[in-house]
Amino acid sequence: LMDTNKLLGKLSMELTNGSVPYFSLYQDSSYIKNIVAGGIYGSDIVVSKIEKLTPKLVVANMSIEKENPTTKQGSYYTYNLPYASNGIDSWHMTLLAGRIVPLEIPKIIHERYEYAIVIPDGSKLVTPSTFSIVKNEVGSVTIKFEQVENKIVILKEIKLNKKIILPTEYPNLKKIMDIWNSSNYRKVIFKVK
Repeated sequence: LMDTNKLLGKLSMELTNGSVPYFSLYQDSSYIKNIVAGGIYGSDIVVSKIEKLTPKLVVANMSIEKENPTTKQGSYYTYNLPYASNGIDSWHMTLLAGRIVPLEIPKIIHERYEYAIVIPDGSKLVTPSTFSIVKNEVGSVTIKFEQVENKIVILKEIKLNKKIILPTEYPNLKKIMDIWNSSNYRKVIFKVK
């Protein structure tokens, strides 16, 4: 993120198995731009290149340029983190307190995001530094936010390893999804001096 409130960067993406829109990409490689949502959209991707495409794997690299990527309030800036539009967020899964019948989720999933965001010199991460891991029989979630000099490093990872969630397992799924869906972990807030 530049002093001029411009985002310049690179994005590397690897999708596997059911997340690969193989036929759409086979017909039109620019479709890869449609998979990115959140703080980056297809119109922000100036160059995209598919390095590998098979029915079970796509590897792509992109260059990003975005004007005004943050929301500004005084000396505080908020940047919404990008995510895969065809991933777990596309399920729009908000869970109630309890359940008396089994729940079937769309698919077994493993999503991992690694971000390295360089912020202007002297800026400070306001989003609390976090390192949270929850593991249980349903899956796991890991969230990590930290600032190293003028770089914000973020890791977000979720694994759901069961398609049918029994009522006795439901509280464990809810614990994982509540952390994953927290608005605190979908954005970065930093203060510029």
